[in-house]
Amino acid sequence: MQHAIKMWMVQPGKHFDYIARTGKKMGFDIDDRWYGQGRDVAIKVTYIDQTAGSMKLVFNGGTKAKSEQLLGDGKLKTVTFMVADLVQNSMAHDFDFTLESGNDKTDIVVSMVRVVATAK
Repeated sequence: MQHAIKMWMVQPGKHFDYIARTGKKMGFDIDDRWYGQGRDVAIKVTYIDQTAGSMKLVFNGGTKAKSEQLLGDGKLKTVTFMVADLVQNSMAHDFDFTLESGNDKTDIVVSMVRVVATAK
């Protein structure tokens, strides 16, 4: 991703460091004090579409997933996943959901994740 100014505090080649994280799988845990069992949520993921393929949102113990197609065009994008009855702490390491690359050979680049409670 291009930056308007030289980011002296970031390692060379790591310009995404303060705006995104990259990996094949990332886990997320919603604070249990805010989140109730079986709640409907909108999970908004802002990502850099760096590689063609797909990004999967996996939840409810890994039994359910939603997917977003990636084009690899380098643009910053946002997708909203509507999730009904999200079961808290149902994934490994007590994660509520994970974001995963749809391909073992490519990483996804995630900039920000927001969870919004929706009305039932």
